Amino acid sequence: MLEHLDKIFIASSILVPGFILDRTLGYYSPKKNVESTLHFFTLGLLNLVICAPLIYAKLDQSLTMITLHFISPLAIGSTWGFLRDRETFGRLLEFFNIKLVHPCPTAWDYKFHSVKFENYLVVTLNNGTVYAGKFSSKSFASSEYAGRDIYMEKEFAINNNGEWEPLANSGGIFINNGEIKHIKFYNGI
Repeated sequence: MLEHLDKIFIASSILVPGFILDRTLGYYSPKKNVESTLHFFTLGLLNLVICAPLIYAKLDQSLTMITLHFISPLAIGSTWGFLRDRETFGRLLEFFNIKLVHPCPTAWDYKFHSVKFENYLVVTLNNGTVYAGKFSSKSFASSEYAGRDIYMEKEFAINNNGEWEPLANSGGIFINNGEIKHIKFYNGI
């Protein structure tokens, strides 16, 4: 019985930090849905390698386990996500003429993830209907593959002169996923 607990503990010491590291990375940028034991195991091994000096330092065992299981995967994932979000590694490798596959799985994810400031969108639906709106910090674009819906926090009407006029009492507009034909982005109006 004790042998099995040791195996479970060792497996959890690799898989749990790998899972936490994966989820932490997911907060920084959209990613492909890769949820496999091997993926978590690989990330967990990376965490274990980075924490090896801590393990062999013979510090307090409970502090070492808390760090190994929770603190280091959060720290590694946050640092990695922060650097990946700013494309630090990509620019460094590009300097050496090495091209990487972009971590964002689709153009939709890339564009909406990179919107940091106020943008104005013109969304054309499949039936030809056109909506204009402000996409900013209170707006949302889904990163789920099954449903690419969008919420713009303020709706506008575009008059015959091409001027944008805010609609009175606009609480925003939600556009369902299957209806979008294309979207135009404007930095200002």
